[in-house]
Amino acid sequence: MASNVSRRDAIKMGAAGAAATIGAPALVRGATGDKLRVAVIGTGGRGRGAHLASLLRIKEVDVVALCDINPENLKKGTDMVTSKGRKKPDGYDRGPTDYKRMLERKDIDAVSQATPCNWHGPMFVDTLKAGKHLYAEKPLGITVKELDDCCAIAKANPKLIVTMGFQWMYHPSYIEAVERVHAGEIGDIVEGRVARHNSARPLIGWFSHRKECGDWMLEQACHEFNVLNWLTKGHPLRLFAIGRRDIWTQKDPGRNVTDFYSAVIEYPNNVIVNYSHDWHSPPGFTGMVLRAIGNKGAVDVLGCKIRQRGKKQDDRMKAKLPPRVNDTQMAFNTWVRCITEGKGEQPLASPEYGRLASHLGLMLRKSIDENGKVVTYKEMLETC
Repeated sequence: MASNVSRRDAIKMGAAGAAATIGAPALVRGATGDKLRVAVIGTGGRGRGAHLASLLRIKEVDVVALCDINPENLKKGTDMVTSKGRKKPDGYDRGPTDYKRMLERKDIDAVSQATPCNWHGPMFVDTLKAGKHLYAEKPLGITVKELDDCCAIAKANPKLIVTMGFQWMYHPSYIEAVERVHAGEIGDIVEGRVARHNSARPLIGWFSHRKECGDWMLEQACHEFNVLNWLTKGHPLRLFAIGRRDIWTQKDPGRNVTDFYSAVIEYPNNVIVNYSHDWHSPPGFTGMVLRAIGNKGAVDVLGCKIRQRGKKQDDRMKAKLPPRVNDTQMAFNTWVRCITEGKGEQPLASPEYGRLASHLGLMLRKSIDENGKVVTYKEMLETC
């Protein structure tokens, strides 16, 4: 049975390639000199800027195929690969399901996926059915059934290395912050103060439509929700939320996502979290906060510091970081290392974390849809 990489191992495995490349051993399945043959589904902004860019920095990886329904995106992805002196990858662009034809290839070992959110669940299942390792972008899915199907097939295929695109789980200082909370340095958590304030330049296209993106509490806020679940070692009990969908509809007709909302979330042991998320903040008012306040102190996860009661100064995280931290690169390094070392270890950001983060997003979305109604975890499981 596969085990999960420990937090400390995640630091070592990710940081080993933080400078840009890693020195993983030859693939277990083949002779010395073999490379991990990876295909990328989705070569838009995230697919190129995060997935392809990270994979092309890993010398043990060959990008052998790309898939995108947009010919322009596919060409940009192809040019990106060949500009690095790599062999031109095969392209697949015959429609939304052409990725299935690509998955039939026996010479593809692993897949990274960066598509609109409504495709995440189906592509996750299809990729594992095809016997490929998978780097799956968040959210894991946008319905309870999709989430259950993804976790079930991952559990049924423990030899396939699967990770979620929760790159914060590979940032050494964030890992250390969570460890120190779990070690009791801030005492029992009493309160969470969490917010994401985006600029007044909202993303459009498929991001504008809930059917494709799931809405912001699934597409984007799942990063914060994942850390909350990670910190508390659980999932919320109940919440209520209110929000607005009319802020950008004049400039973006047909838009039906919630561009501003606020929630109060209750976790076990009377932990109360206040969360706010928007796409209307002017310059100077944007930014993110992810803090937990305990009865002995507090942690600022994104600020990489802890302050204990009675102390006059913050205690910074002790992790040794490179000059510029690229936690997405660290996540890809760890995924590739887990595959190539063949020890049966799974990366830290498991599909189960993805399921729990999306569960919180679904609870929150349901509450907004029902005008601030209190929604329980059980009710979400039964109705979403």
